Amino acid sequence: MNTEKLVINCLGASNTRILIDNEGIKTKEINYPVLLGLRLRCVTRNYGVSGTNIAKQEGREDSYFERAPMMEHGADIIIVQGGGNDCNHCIPLGEIDSTDPYTYCGALRSLIRMIKSDYPESRLIVSDSMRKKKEPQKRNDDLKHIDFHNAFVAVCRSEGIEPLNFHDDPELDPFNPESMPDGTHMSEKACKHMADVFAEYIRNL
Repeated sequence: MNTEKLVINCLGASNTRILIDNEGIKTKEINYPVLLGLRLRCVTRNYGVSGTNIAKQEGREDSYFERAPMMEHGADIIIVQGGGNDCNHCIPLGEIDSTDPYTYCGALRSLIRMIKSDYPESRLIVSDSMRKKKEPQKRNDDLKHIDFHNAFVAVCRSEGIEPLNFHDDPELDPFNPESMPDGTHMSEKACKHMADVFAEYIRNL
């Protein structure tokens, strides 16, 4: 594949938009889409917004589900990077076969179908979320990040997509400050690793 002519849309939350250094300083100047563009010598468009859910939430209008239709057309590839905000923000998990955009499973399924329908010219790549150091504190159920991770994989597979596995990637360890200094966001080293994984996957398409 001649990657230099590629255009890639990157949809996600904070780990698509920023990185964090060992002193806790966040920057938008370097992130995995920027590094991916450098590796493939292609155009990457960053549609990451920190703190956003995949699912819709009352009082907000910035979910992946709502932002996806606003992406520019003409991308060869669309990458959707899962995050942990839905679990932290007490979004209902929902049933695996749901299409209710106010539940995690329903929003993810509807998002996948929307992208396939509205961006037929684009190849969809989906990655799951990395592990998190802290579990959600405000949920009124017993659901943890692993439950949302498992649901993410199940929904993607039922839609015919095998997500890239960053959840079990030892290079993205929330307990290693060199990878994720605050246990949630990636360091530059981790962003470089993620960009390398995406780049290799895309080269092999």
